[in-house]
Amino acid sequence: MSSHKDYSSPPPSQSTDCNKLTINTQIATPVPLVVAKLIVGDILDVTLVSSRGPVQLVTKADEVAGALLPIEITTLIQCMSDGHEYKARVIEIKGGNYQVQIKHV
Repeated sequence: MSSHKDYSSPPPSQSTDCNKLTINTQIATPVPLVVAKLIVGDILDVTLVSSRGPVQLVTKADEVAGALLPIEITTLIQCMSDGHEYKARVIEIKGGNYQVQIKHV
């Protein structure tokens, strides 16, 4: 009895709607002098430094607050490379942990 596997078609991929992508994560590499000025509700620009990352959070004063390393970073980078724009809102501050929510604009 032989076993035959069909490799003719690629496995189904999970498609992501970049317009609906929402990520809750913390600032992975916070810049202490910049994040010290943040308050809950602040809106930060989400910028892609190059097509492979990193993804940075930038304040209205054009200061880098830190970088992002969420599990969904590959998806976020792909969506941003495709022209989608995102903003991050500070949703929680506990000690040195700054939680943000990233959403499409």
